[in-house]
Amino acid sequence: MKESGEVSVGTTAHSRHNRVPDPVISELSTKQRDLRLRIQNTPIDEKRSDLKKERNVIIHQIRKQVNERRNKELEEKVESINNANDDHAMFKAVKLLNKKQYKNPKVEDNSGKLVINPSDVLTIVAEYFKSKFQDLSIENIDAFQGLTKALDKRITAGEVRKSLDRLKNNRASGQDGTSAELLKYGTKALDEQLAIIFNDTFEKHQDPNINVGELIAIPKPGKPKGPPKNLRPITLLNTIRKALSIITLHRIRPQVEKYLSPSQSGFRPDQVQLMWCGPINGLLQKPTLKMSKLKSRELTCPQHLTPSTGKLCMTS
Repeated sequence: MKESGEVSVGTTAHSRHNRVPDPVISELSTKQRDLRLRIQNTPIDEKRSDLKKERNVIIHQIRKQVNERRNKELEEKVESINNANDDHAMFKAVKLLNKKQYKNPKVEDNSGKLVINPSDVLTIVAEYFKSKFQDLSIENIDAFQGLTKALDKRITAGEVRKSLDRLKNNRASGQDGTSAELLKYGTKALDEQLAIIFNDTFEKHQDPNINVGELIAIPKPGKPKGPPKNLRPITLLNTIRKALSIITLHRIRPQVEKYLSPSQSGFRPDQVQLMWCGPINGLLQKPTLKMSKLKSRELTCPQHLTPSTGKLCMTS
């Protein structure tokens, strides 16, 4: 049976948890495991019933010990946050209280066998998405190497601050390990230094090395686990790259808006609401819809976006 399991599933080294084992929980776990074996091997119903009652008491004790340990760990986190200085407390609180450990997805190899080794899982997933995203038949384009020249309109610290304020909290960071909170709640000196870095990137052709992303594969909901095609790729980008992208977007938006159709509403400020005018107007025509649940404001929609029965729509 062991050989069959190694051939069909594979083996992996025993992984150790970061937690220090609790001696009380370990002792109780050993007792309840021994009682479980005795219950399975006892033919007399009365004795089995007594053993089950004894095992249930131990299981409740284990749960109590686990909850106490979790509460103690939470209290230690809160104390660590309280001891931090004011500038660092909020960032540390978000990091500690919302930290989640990423687990490798279940992946099968070409023969349909489940892969256990984390390094093999990484190789299979990386090769699969590399074949989807990278076309080896296309010749690589070298990076721009023109004359060094400063921007006609240099990036200011104010632009940096506006871009940092638009970053969302509780978002995973890229390879730089810099979270959005660390930049958002920084001082003016940080804005000025980032502005200098961005300007030097264009003026001196200094590569800030922010073009590398970290690929995370998440199983698609409702899909069978195993085939790499049922994984959804998510690329974690460096936070500084996101800030520079927002600055670029703000600068090119006025020019791009001239060429966009009024019906193009996606990813445009003050236009996304118009996408819902038609569907919500249809809902308003139904007598079963309660207006009190909308809790919204009125918005006059363009003629080509509203149904023929109305010009007003409600948006949440």
